[in-house]
Parts: sequence; structure tokens; C-alpha cells
Amino acid sequence: MSHTQSIVIVSDRKYADLLSPLTIDNARIVHLHAGGSELIAAMEPNEPDIVILDCGADANGGITILQELKTLRNDLPVIFLTDASSEETVLKAFKGGAREYFRKPVDLLELQQTVERILFLRRGGRESRGSLKEFAPDFTGMPGNLPPNLPSAISRAVMHIHDNFNGTLYLDDLARAAHLSKFHFCRNFKHYIGVSPMRFVNMVKIRKAEALLLQADVTISTVAYNLGFNDQSEFTRQFKSIIGVSPSAYRRSRLY
Repeated sequence: MSHTQSIVIVSDRKYADLLSPLTIDNARIVHLHAGGSELIAAMEPNEPDIVILDCGADANGGITILQELKTLRNDLPVIFLTDASSEETVLKAFKGGAREYFRKPVDLLELQQTVERILFLRRGGRESRGSLKEFAPDFTGMPGNLPPNLPSAISRAVMHIHDNFNGTLYLDDLARAAHLSKFHFCRNFKHYIGVSPMRFVNMVKIRKAEALLLQADVTISTVAYNLGFNDQSEFTRQFKSIIGVSPSAYRRSRLY
């Protein structure tokens, strides 16, 4: 019998209607409007696989809730939605453990696809849980969909990458997360994902960089530093390799 995954949407009641059209096949969506200890108490019985946190204009309040959720369950993927846009807000959200960051108004299709990717990974990793072909990554952009037959070992590694993208990730760490030797991990990862593990790490980091670069007051060096790159030149090289243009050119094309 297949497990019905649970999505919890946390928002102020005045924002509830904004995400009501969101539907995910074979998933249960629960809306919560509590805060503090009441939210934690309401969260636990629902055993969420993912949380969508819509904090509206109260970004600081949202950061506080995010930290409470990650304290409750560090492996819980949280998608952070806010009306606010500032360097401090974006960086605090990612440093606080947000899996993804969306500035409102949100493209519901993009949000749905993001939720589906995360739920797919959690299904694959559940076998040892205690977080390409038809679904090939888009190599002109970011890693998008993943193969329907992704083994649990590779799912665990991919979740580890997404949960630790803002630090320095080593091949040994990823192989350990997959419970495989480095040789078998690299071979299996390339077979199922289509790129090497470290290439995929950089693809995930660059995808996060896109969100940060859309905040006009966030410097490129700050983006590089907060995504775990050694220096700005290495960040620029990887960004151009994956996206096709430099970070500054990407920012100009999207903001001006």
C-alpha cells in the first residue's frame, strides 16, 4: 500500500486563499494558521513530508517559525514564501534551513513542480529514512526532474546535497550519505542522474544563486560566499558553465 505524503501549509488566515488552488497527486494538504507552541503541537500529528511557510510581509516572524520547525525536525524540507525582498531576508532564510525561497506573488506551477521534486526524493529515501531519460535534468539550467526509478541510496545523497548546499560538500560526505563506497557511488550517481556528483552539487548551488541574484541589493560576492564557493571567480566560472552567462549578465537580464 502506497504511503500518502503530507504537505503542511503554514500561513496567516488572510493568505490562505492564495495557495488553495495548489494540488499534488497522492498527497494530503493541511493548512495551519497557528504560531509558536500551538503550531508545533498542530504540526506533529500531521507528520509532514514538506512544509510551505508563507510568512507574508512578516519575514522576521517567518524566520522564527522556520527555526522552530528545523529544531523540531532538522530533516524537514521547508519552502519559504514572503512578500519581503532584502539581502538579510534571503540569506537568513537559506541559513535557517529553507530548502527553497520564493518571493510573492508565487508562480503556482513552479511551486507545484518544486514540491513534487522534493516529495519524490523523500519517497525514494524512505527505505532508509531515520530527507534520466524521461526525467533528465535540464543541463541548460538547473537540475529539475529526477528519474522515476531513483534508488534510495542516490535519493539520500541528493537530499543531503539539497540540505547542505550552502557549505562545502565533499565526495566522501555524499558517498557516506548514500551508504556506498566512493567508486560505487560515483558510478551509480552518474548512471541515474546523468552528471557526476560534484557537477550536480554545483548545479544545485547555482539554482539557489538564481534566487539570490534576483535580489538587487545582494552583492555577487555575498552570493558566492553564502553558497560555499571559495571565491567569486570560482562562483562566476561555475555559474557561466551551467547557465551560459555570467552572474552579472544574468542579473541584468532579469532585473533591468
